[in-house]
Amino acid sequence: MSQDLTQIRQHISQLDRSLLKLLAERRQLALDVARSKEKSLTALRDTEREQILLSALIQQAHELQLDPHYVTQIYHTIIEDSVLTQQAYLQQQLNPAQTQQHKIAFLGMRGSYSHLAARKYAARHTGRLVEISCRTFDEILKQVEQGQADYGVLPIENTSSGSINDVYDLLQHTQLSIVGELTHPIEHCLLVAQETSADQIHTVYSHPQPLQQCSQFLATLGQVQLEFCESSSHAMQKVAQLQSPHVAAISNAEGGELYGLHALQGNIANQQENISRFIVVAREPVEVAAQVSAKTTLIMSTAQHAGSLVEALLILRDHGINMSKLESRPINGRPWEEMFYLDVEGNLSEARMQSALRLLSRQTRYVKVLGCYPSETVIPTEVPPEAHIPHSREAMHLSAQPILGHGIESRERTTATEDTHDLDAAPCRNVRIGAVTLGGQQPFRVFAGPTHGASREALLQSAATVKQFGGALFSLPLTLAEEAQANSGAQQALTDLLRDISRRYQLPLLLPVTTTTHLTTLAAKADLLYIPPQAMHNTALLHAAGKTPCPVMLSRAPDMDNAALLAAANTVRSQGNQQVILCETGSQRTTESVPCWDLVTTAQLCQQADMPVVVAPSVFASDARLLPTLVQAARSAGAHGVLLPLALPGDSSITAETDFSAALDALAFGELMQTLR
Repeated sequence: MSQDLTQIRQHISQLDRSLLKLLAERRQLALDVARSKEKSLTALRDTEREQILLSALIQQAHELQLDPHYVTQIYHTIIEDSVLTQQAYLQQQLNPAQTQQHKIAFLGMRGSYSHLAARKYAARHTGRLVEISCRTFDEILKQVEQGQADYGVLPIENTSSGSINDVYDLLQHTQLSIVGELTHPIEHCLLVAQETSADQIHTVYSHPQPLQQCSQFLATLGQVQLEFCESSSHAMQKVAQLQSPHVAAISNAEGGELYGLHALQGNIANQQENISRFIVVAREPVEVAAQVSAKTTLIMSTAQHAGSLVEALLILRDHGINMSKLESRPINGRPWEEMFYLDVEGNLSEARMQSALRLLSRQTRYVKVLGCYPSETVIPTEVPPEAHIPHSREAMHLSAQPILGHGIESRERTTATEDTHDLDAAPCRNVRIGAVTLGGQQPFRVFAGPTHGASREALLQSAATVKQFGGALFSLPLTLAEEAQANSGAQQALTDLLRDISRRYQLPLLLPVTTTTHLTTLAAKADLLYIPPQAMHNTALLHAAGKTPCPVMLSRAPDMDNAALLAAANTVRSQGNQQVILCETGSQRTTESVPCWDLVTTAQLCQQADMPVVVAPSVFASDARLLPTLVQAARSAGAHGVLLPLALPGDSSITAETDFSAALDALAFGELMQTLR
């Protein structure tokens, strides 16, 4: 190893230490801010200032040739830490007993997910931690009720397996109060004690929840025996004791290290984003500072007549109280009667909450507050869309260089031209695609992606370009999707890769689907399914798309007029899925292969449809230089967005066989996005 490389690494280490010191200094300043707000009762978050800060940092990132998405991700994490640090400080001042040494009860032994969650909670909210491992949820509650533990940490729901009913049932009968919440990422791995392979595994140990959350992966192992354990940590202990190449445990890699296990395979959960929410219970309730975002959890039962639940929920609506969760569980000994669990956003000390509770007590048969506690959800600040566009042309050129690294929403979209206003207008519903909303009076959206198959690095670069210049969604090229659908193994690898890329850049993912065979699998990975023109007469596919909860975009087949396209949309919606978007891809009015775009027909469609309309202008263009004009035409016709193709760096392979005939390079895409500001 050369001395130069050693010196470079030493310099990097020095910079890392300096960064840590600066982060610690910034956290101390955040505490100073909290002390100031404690006296003035100022709101904890100042989102306007956060927007100004992030917008300025994004422009500085452009000037320094740093990926703006990379910079915003770092500062979102810093802001989240700052908010939670200030929140914890204010809570400690209001509830000083929380800062002492405490005993916390959790499910399982060291290394379990509940153990990791307990440590995470204690690190921010309490002083020193004394750990008490328990075998059951009921034991956790009893430890706290009897004074053996000060707090109990209980998993309440998971993004993959849903609500944990056993915990909800126990909450009906306990006198404990919910005093906190936290979320923790669940990263399931197949853990083994010896060198082995997946086909040698005969028995898998874990808690029922992880086994349920990894059911799709377990199905690929063949006839393996599943053994339930009290917790995932008990499963790891069992595998460590057996020391056999034929057994494995499902748990987290961090916990596995405590038992001498290593991960044979990671990322095995049914859902990529597998997160568990935990609640923290104590014998006494806590006060929540007025500046802190709060949640209140309550349970209630209503009369057994039509509309009784709606009447109760209307009380919350009339008081401006948002309900974030509604769960029901049977009442023991009362067949067909339900107890409802509600999480609402609000502080119990607020006048509106007290008023709502008084009315609920009259409207319901039973109502009880389980706890009011600080909300641990810190929603990332939304940066103004135009902030992502470089202000100078020099910065635009620098940003268009092949770096791996953020969306633009335009000003209010232009409605259809005056001569279409006599058409039968229908109110357009919004469709939520990941974190993006399309339709109605939402901003004009730009969806974009590569034109054809490419390497991982090229796909990363393409996603980076979409994000960096303000695109709202990342799309997979149709040709690549068709190739992958012919090979289930290739499709799985491709969709997993694209899912990872879209999540890395926080872009919703569009995946084309042409057959019913792959629809369910793709719907689990995509934020938006796209049915291309050649598949629009596949009635079975339309019916299947209507049964999925994933939004669907339908394109115009060459022989379809507006009535036929709307009929296809109604076919999908008749099966239950109301999240339908229409895509204008033109009609075949000549013998030439290139479809024709009738702008009047599109304007009429935008007026007649009660769903968003997106235009794919590159279908009609043989030259990418025409795209800016066509995009503006689509916008003027009343479309809610466009779908654009991107050319990869050095790309010379765009032909008539690709799904688009004109594609934009990074610089041209950035300049087009500037015209939409």
